[in-house]
Amino acid sequence: MSEEATTQEPVEPNLGGAPTTQEPQQTDTVQQVLHGKDSGANEFLQQFPDELRDNPTLQKFESTEDLAKSYINLQSVLGRDKITIPDADAPEEQWSEVYNRLGRPETADSYDFSEIQLPEGVERQEQIDNSFKEVAHKLGFNPMQATALYEWSNQMAAQAVANEASALEDMKHENMQSLQNEWGKDFQYNLNKANNAMKAFADESVMQVLEQTGLNYHPGIIKMMHQIGASLDEDTTRYLNNEGDPSAQYDMSAADAQKELTELMSKGSPYWKPNAPGHVAAKQRVEMLNKIVHGVGIVS
Repeated sequence: MSEEATTQEPVEPNLGGAPTTQEPQQTDTVQQVLHGKDSGANEFLQQFPDELRDNPTLQKFESTEDLAKSYINLQSVLGRDKITIPDADAPEEQWSEVYNRLGRPETADSYDFSEIQLPEGVERQEQIDNSFKEVAHKLGFNPMQATALYEWSNQMAAQAVANEASALEDMKHENMQSLQNEWGKDFQYNLNKANNAMKAFADESVMQVLEQTGLNYHPGIIKMMHQIGASLDEDTTRYLNNEGDPSAQYDMSAADAQKELTELMSKGSPYWKPNAPGHVAAKQRVEMLNKIVHGVGIVS
């Protein structure tokens, strides 16, 4: 069996005496990593210089197409008519220019509210409307804003009027109930006295104030007028009933009226006999006494 001869390549001697090593060849991927050119979603950024590639603003883009779309949108915005907002402490003239560009009319009287229908219970007042226009113009409102606020303010005014009327009615009811509890069956009799005194001493203007404020239902006022009415001469204490008849004199308490009523309507009295003398007078007297017993209010 023959041996095959082997040969080795000659090795260049190391004349310096230092060991020699072979340096591995770097790949393209390693080079990209070392220079910040990592492949990823925003790989397209690797074509830009470092100062652009590392800018945080560009990191949100994933492709050249995204970057191009963003630039187009930016140009469309920059091409619009722009309004610079002044600082909070800027002169009034600067703010006035902004308001004008946002649609504020040239003058306050240019606002027109004449076609707006006001809620029930609210009356149009020229002086208040003009004042509203002045304020709206000073605040820089355009017509749409001023109209919306005008309608809202009138709705609030109507609601306030309704709430006030409701509260006044509740107060009247409570006051009358309080007097009824205190006076009992004499409530209507005492109320008539108070009404007579009110008619004798209060003129139309005073009555109007009392009605508007609800004081004509105030227990203190009614008691005071009752005392005055009770001191009046019998000839002047005439109660005006609901039909405006001043002839019916109700100068008696409910208890006295009930007593007389029982007598007039007793069995066999002229009240029950149409042809008997005094029948008509008895019926009229019974009608009057019933009003005293069951009450005919002085206030509606």
